[in-house]
Amino acid sequence: MRAQQAAPGGPAVSGQGGPAPGAPGAAGTAAEVLSSMPSSTAPGLRAGLRAARAAMGAAERLAADARLMAALAVWADAWLAGRRASGWTRHTVAAFWPIGSEPDLRGLYRHWAASDDVTLALPVVARQAAPLVFRRWSVGGRWRREPTASRNPMATW
Repeated sequence: MRAQQAAPGGPAVSGQGGPAPGAPGAAGTAAEVLSSMPSSTAPGLRAGLRAARAAMGAAERLAADARLMAALAVWADAWLAGRRASGWTRHTVAAFWPIGSEPDLRGLYRHWAASDDVTLALPVVARQAAPLVFRRWSVGGRWRREPTASRNPMATW
């Protein structure tokens, strides 16, 4: 991990110049965040991203979630437009429900749910040590508690 130092009268900066990822005033691009991660393995990236989010204040987290939702909306809308132009009439988008400090993208799910041709699916822990099952979900959909102590959408595929 790169050393960070405080610039006189400014935010922490990385050893390569510019604000450190996650520091106030940082651009926070995906490349900057990923380059600061301790490992290029999926577990290492996940651990680094979770640590970065845990270090954020509530206002920073909300702002980061809004930026992420805006970027994903642009990308997904373009992807959906391409599929529609190619003749696809139904689209399933897999999503996740935030746990702990994970990004809260539920506003994006409402955006997608407003399209008649998009179905949202959330992962369900059917039983421990088993692959996830995805269930159809809609905004305002009902939930049920599972033996695994997770909340899962009630609708089934």
